[in-house]
Amino acid sequence: MNEYLSVHQVHIHSVNRNLPRLLIPLDSISWLWKVVGVQCYCKTCDRMRLFFKIAVIAAARAISASEVIVKTSSGYLQGTKASVFNRTLYSFLGVPFAQPPVGDLRFAKPQPYGVWDGIYVAESLAFPCLQDDQYYTDRVQISGVNSTEDCLYLNVWTPSVCKKKACYDAQNKKPVVVILHGGGFSSGGNSYSFYNGSFLSALGDVVVVVPNYRLGVFGFLDLGTPDSPGNQAMFDQLLVLKWVRRNIASFGGDAKKVTLMGQGSGSISTGLHMVSPLSRGLFRRAIMQSGSPYVRRYESSVQTIKWLEVMARELNCSVSKKESRKKEDIAQCFKWSEGRTLLEATRRMGSGIPGSNFYPTWGNEFLPLEPREAIELGDMEPVDVLMGTNQNEGGSFIHFFLRRILEKQSVNSISPDEVHLYLNVLLRFSLHTVPKEISDYYFKGVRTSVQALQAACLAFGDFVFQCPTNYFADILSRHGRHVYMYHFDHRPSFSWWDPWLGAVHFDEFLFVMGALFHGDLAFSPSIEELRLSARMMKMWTHFIKFGEFDSSKWPEYAQYNQTYLNINPKSFHTSAPVTTYTFIGQGPVRNQACQLWKPYIKMPTSTNRPNKTVSAAQISPVQMVEPDISFEKTLASQNERLEEKIGRSTFREIVHQLRQRLHRNNQKKK
Repeated sequence: MNEYLSVHQVHIHSVNRNLPRLLIPLDSISWLWKVVGVQCYCKTCDRMRLFFKIAVIAAARAISASEVIVKTSSGYLQGTKASVFNRTLYSFLGVPFAQPPVGDLRFAKPQPYGVWDGIYVAESLAFPCLQDDQYYTDRVQISGVNSTEDCLYLNVWTPSVCKKKACYDAQNKKPVVVILHGGGFSSGGNSYSFYNGSFLSALGDVVVVVPNYRLGVFGFLDLGTPDSPGNQAMFDQLLVLKWVRRNIASFGGDAKKVTLMGQGSGSISTGLHMVSPLSRGLFRRAIMQSGSPYVRRYESSVQTIKWLEVMARELNCSVSKKESRKKEDIAQCFKWSEGRTLLEATRRMGSGIPGSNFYPTWGNEFLPLEPREAIELGDMEPVDVLMGTNQNEGGSFIHFFLRRILEKQSVNSISPDEVHLYLNVLLRFSLHTVPKEISDYYFKGVRTSVQALQAACLAFGDFVFQCPTNYFADILSRHGRHVYMYHFDHRPSFSWWDPWLGAVHFDEFLFVMGALFHGDLAFSPSIEELRLSARMMKMWTHFIKFGEFDSSKWPEYAQYNQTYLNINPKSFHTSAPVTTYTFIGQGPVRNQACQLWKPYIKMPTSTNRPNKTVSAAQISPVQMVEPDISFEKTLASQNERLEEKIGRSTFREIVHQLRQRLHRNNQKKK
């Protein structure tokens, strides 16, 4: 099997915005710089190697027949014309929608880009926003070496553009989908090849917009001040929606028919836009893949200051003990620190689990209410929703913890009891306690290491993805929203994950975006998988256009029937000319487990008890579930490298508590 990954990440004018390739004077032919061969990939390699080949060529040229120009609120924009699925498609890559968030704008709300002279050449992908290297498997990793703070660009793919007044008529406009990338609020970007929207646009006859947005500390530093208001990433996304409202008609799109779609943290973001008063009226449908606002990846603005104070000291900044000076000291520290120094400090302070240590915050302009409170009050955008999850949502995260944190090279190198204990550690980053009935539910009857790891995958996936999605669907249905649920359970034949993991987080997205048809990714899908991808693209774009399905094919989800579509290559039966969906399930996926998780997902009875992320200092060993194990020597030998990977302050406290608990267990046995 070929191992592969292709990531288009190089955009030359992100390095130097003054290169002459950027603008072509309207009244002349110009010399310009052109980037070619911009891609990285790896085939049949033991470890992912990212490399870039940049050929900078000076050439005299005029605007050719393969290029197209549209007018936006910022000026004229030049894109390219190509043929995809035997139809004409126009692409505009690396379109700036905001001023570079650098210097005084580093942690500020995004500012509209403004106006340029001449023609802006939008033919190259932009760098992703500043981020760390990303580990997926030993064979597949993505380097963050050329990520940058100057990253607020978007890509547009469209089947038509407006050159005549007639195309502004409503009947000629195409529905629009804005896709927010995933990555745990700490990674990802629209330059990755699997965010190429050309296939979805061409096959579905819709306009696709994929933006970048700030990540990690740059996207969520919340000091409650104008210079650092928090939710910068959410305001980036909001500015994209406003850009679409103002400009999408020039790309043949209908600003009144916008669907907001996201995967992972992009899906969480979509849910938060549904409850933000600032996003009202900017979209009418939502597609949420493997992410819900009930995932609990947001905090109260008030709760972040103490954590930021600790991080500032980690950066060797002095912070006043006076409350009146504290925010200003932290702001100056973060504002003038090198970007990668901030990344390194974030990593040291982190939990070691994939995802950001900075999340959306509430109690502010973007989210006045705790999101769950707003949702349960029905205070949210009245949009139709398509949503769902994959079979093993927790698999890739447990795999990461096993390989990257514990450095276990095989599933048999860790005992079932070790898995049990480490799962409790993982879950306690979000919970004050890990209830014994939940722990017992997943590990009942577990005998082997593989069984234990599969149980851990289910537990983590249920808590973070499946059960929050189920609960959100119930709430939406109760408030009269049209909801369609899916469950994707096909393990791709070309998966880079171990076979025992099945269909993991993000697997479905490759099918939805048509990445299987992307030659640069070197996928080797089966004919059945290509058909499945085409059908999923057709289904998704049907929802983007109409917001509903034929009830005989895909019944609407409601509390009384809880119907969902199970998606895999066998889910569809075609008897020309009709295709029927044959795998309809009823009752929420993982219903019994989700009943156990429900008290920890829904809004607390008292809104005065805000949900918060628990620091290591707050993790008490008193209620730690006690699996019958003794591996203190193993834990001690791993202490140094685990401390480095998870973060000193976090892991030392946890190791200390685990040792105390294990020591007491051993004393009892004696």
